[in-house]
Amino acid sequence: MENLQGTCLCGAVSIVITPKNHDIHACHCEMCRKWTAGPFLSIEASSHVTFSGEKYITEFPSSKWAKRGFCNKCGSTLFYHSVESNEYFMSSELFHLEDFRLVSEIYIDAKPAYYDFKNETKKWTEEEFLKKPITYLYALSCFVLIFLKKLLFYLYFWGKWTMIDLDLSKKGVAIVIDFYWYPKCSTCRKALAFIEENKVVVNKIDLIENPPSADELKALWEKSGLPIRRFFNTSGIKYRELGLKDKLEDMSQDEAFELLASDGKLIKRPLTTDGKKVTLGFKEEEFRAAWK
Repeated sequence: MENLQGTCLCGAVSIVITPKNHDIHACHCEMCRKWTAGPFLSIEASSHVTFSGEKYITEFPSSKWAKRGFCNKCGSTLFYHSVESNEYFMSSELFHLEDFRLVSEIYIDAKPAYYDFKNETKKWTEEEFLKKPITYLYALSCFVLIFLKKLLFYLYFWGKWTMIDLDLSKKGVAIVIDFYWYPKCSTCRKALAFIEENKVVVNKIDLIENPPSADELKALWEKSGLPIRRFFNTSGIKYRELGLKDKLEDMSQDEAFELLASDGKLIKRPLTTDGKKVTLGFKEEEFRAAWK
């Protein structure tokens, strides 16, 4: 099954999942309807779920056994997370789905009378759903997962974990990065083509429409180790119009970051980060070292 990549409404949160199948499920329970202003349409993810922009994810513990995730910047519904089994049911509307179909509806007895799906689906009432048997295989898989988690914890605790070298890039595991760009910029397009060829999952963010905030820029600057001047697009028209060449030295850090956040055209592009490393602009040797 191929990976799916999706984002929330504002693009601050990016998600990569491997769906278990091409099925979509609907839940009509009262909590889901309050949470989404309608039935919660979801797809079940496999055990591998990757998030980018985690600082924008808020989890609400709606019960002892589950948490509901949403973007705290734009409010988009993200996922229902079953804590015990560590299963993620992702909002289907985060992704561009093809060949998926609505196959089941649960809590059908809680569904209001003012809407209906025309699809032919398997339907469960609340009582029927809660009585669904847990198969032996599923119970065994939960036990094995808990056992492995504890085993890894003890290995780490006793210092054994340092003996295991997990070079994820060599094993083909994708890096997930935030890529702030301007689609009309040829340098940005060259950078994008390079990183997409090197097993990097890209969360593309339009730098002009959605520039990072002053606080975000300050955090990126601190991680980059670069002078603040490097964050400015010194060859840009806006930079020259404002006469910033002679003004930057007299600006405080906070003033500089506020100015950058006010207009994405002032920011050196593309701005690329995985939350740990930061690169500005595009030099192939620099990208090769950082993102390949």
